[in-house]
Amino acid sequence: MAELLGHGPSNSERVSSLPVLSSNSVVASHGPLLAQQESDKEIYGQQQMWHNQQNGQISMTVSEPATMQLPKKSAMQPSLPNRPLYVPGNCARRFIQYMHQLHRNANASIEFWRKVVAEFFAPTAKKRWCFSLCKNRPKQGATFAQREWHCQVCEQKPGCGYEVTAEMLPTLARVGHETGILQELLYVDMPSEHPRLSGEIAVHYNKATVELVYENLRIAHDGHLCVVFTPDQKITSWDFCIRNVEQYISGRSLLPQLHKLEFLSWNYNRAVRSTSSILQSSELKRHSEKLVEAASGLQKALNMPQVTDVGYTRRYLRCIEISEVVNCMGDVLDLSVATGLSPRMSLAVLGGLSSEDRAVDSNSSRKRPLLQITDRNKKAPNGGQSNA
Repeated sequence: MAELLGHGPSNSERVSSLPVLSSNSVVASHGPLLAQQESDKEIYGQQQMWHNQQNGQISMTVSEPATMQLPKKSAMQPSLPNRPLYVPGNCARRFIQYMHQLHRNANASIEFWRKVVAEFFAPTAKKRWCFSLCKNRPKQGATFAQREWHCQVCEQKPGCGYEVTAEMLPTLARVGHETGILQELLYVDMPSEHPRLSGEIAVHYNKATVELVYENLRIAHDGHLCVVFTPDQKITSWDFCIRNVEQYISGRSLLPQLHKLEFLSWNYNRAVRSTSSILQSSELKRHSEKLVEAASGLQKALNMPQVTDVGYTRRYLRCIEISEVVNCMGDVLDLSVATGLSPRMSLAVLGGLSSEDRAVDSNSSRKRPLLQITDRNKKAPNGGQSNA
């Protein structure tokens, strides 16, 4: 064992033969490993940052199509997003606000009424009064608009009534106040609103009364009222189907005249019973003159103001008729420009078209050539003139 130990290296020799590693040598030997680890950490951090950026871009790209699709939908259906939210009762309140504007004094200028109409009515709005179910139907003129006019409520064809556009409403309101209308009152029952697919809201009042207040007279129109509003709560159609018209005379204007007439008649009877013939003749003459004067005063009180059977003054109805004639002439001019016909020929064509919508009369054969001329002029390439 000793020999074996003697021939082999001792423990001290073994320890001394081991390489001595200093701190610098350790750092030098492990330097590439530490550098590799640091570089890996930097690469990992860069990858993490890139991954976070990619996740952010992905979330942005995912959210962008949702925001980009909304304008496409709104472009396909532009009216739906722009429509205000329908709230039941708003149109009825809007209608009451308009009626409050009508209670202004008679000194309101035409500019005031234009602002009111622009605020509450759409530019293409129409206002109609139907008297088809009334006992005292108004006499219609010769315009095509009146002959073809029919009510949207009672559906009477041909109807009997009046129609004006929004452009005529300021002038009509001013004329109404100038002809003695002090107030225009409205009494309605509970409204019923019916939204339509087009976005319009129809407000129906099954029982409505429009009362025109004059100085010594009140006129009540009873009927069914239908007011159609646009989505932005502007009136586009006003249809008042009137079933009854009543006139109420103020007792204050009649009672003084009646009392005066009663007193004069009593004096006249007393003069007749007088015994003196000379005194009787002079008294009778004097009392008879007073009776005639009192009777004429009573007649003036009964006939003031001068209104027609439908409850409007003649000047008011004349303005409506002028408006209808102007609208009819506008249709004639549009047809003349579109077809190249003369205004007189266009007027005849419109007469033929209106007669075909009604029952065929004896003159229908005379109007067919006019319709054929209109068709040929529409197909002609040069200024509406055909070679036929």
